[in-house]
Amino acid sequence: MELSSVAIDIRGAGMFWLRLQWSIVPAAWLVAMLSLAQESPRASAAHADAQSGDGTITVVSVLEMTKTAAEQADRQGVWLMLRVAEAMERTGRTDAFGSYVSDAKRAAEEAAYGHLPLRDREIIKANRALDDKAKRALLSGDPESAKQYLNRWRFVPHYDTCDVGGIFFDIRFLFWEAEAGDLAAAVRRLKTRTDWQGLRPAMTLRVARAYVAAGRRSEAVELLRNAQVLVAGVDSCLVENGELGAAAKLRQLACGGQAGAAVETAMALAGVGARTVALTVVAEGLAGIPGFSDERLER
Repeated sequence: MELSSVAIDIRGAGMFWLRLQWSIVPAAWLVAMLSLAQESPRASAAHADAQSGDGTITVVSVLEMTKTAAEQADRQGVWLMLRVAEAMERTGRTDAFGSYVSDAKRAAEEAAYGHLPLRDREIIKANRALDDKAKRALLSGDPESAKQYLNRWRFVPHYDTCDVGGIFFDIRFLFWEAEAGDLAAAVRRLKTRTDWQGLRPAMTLRVARAYVAAGRRSEAVELLRNAQVLVAGVDSCLVENGELGAAAKLRQLACGGQAGAAVETAMALAGVGARTVALTVVAEGLAGIPGFSDERLER
């Protein structure tokens, strides 16, 4: 598949990212877009910035390129900013960019919900408050109270769904545990639940990313290998989820020490959306963050 023909829906990805940030995630979106989930714990500031072999290209320098590319967008600009913010969080480089991440989240929230009637916005606000309480309860060791809070969510058609119970609890709980850096709990939940079925690669990838962000990449690779989800014969940065797409090839280049070639390829893309997302993928690859083999760029 050629780079120019590969795509993701930026706005849809942004909406999903935003909803996962607040853990109000419908199952259909989760299956389709989990590879773009927010959620990555921040890497330790003590870790040196990953860089290419000649030291001229770093994660931060590539993220600066993504910012510049996103600023050239018009209609989809807010969602591209959100994807850039996601890459900053995944790679643990938020401190290098001031208020960019929080500004991107606020802009996306306004774009997603600002047009709704006041009543619906108030319901979403209340749902998010319940979500925060549930997260605190889980991380303090009280999963039953967390479930009770989540069961009180209210439904806003097309914006907030109330998928709770069973696997939906475990999806949210695993994300929260990984985000908080409780890797032992996240791995235990990943391995204890036996009916992830088609979601297992995505759940494993989520935990693996948390290990990378914590500076424990060798354990992340071991986790992916033991789950038998890595793309055979490629490298440890790609999780099998379909054919090898253009974004995955960029991630492979950057992860394999060819950041210069990856950046050059990304910058040559004509569309601002594709160019921005491609650069975020390069930044993540340079930091060793794994992604799906069928990852796309824009549509």
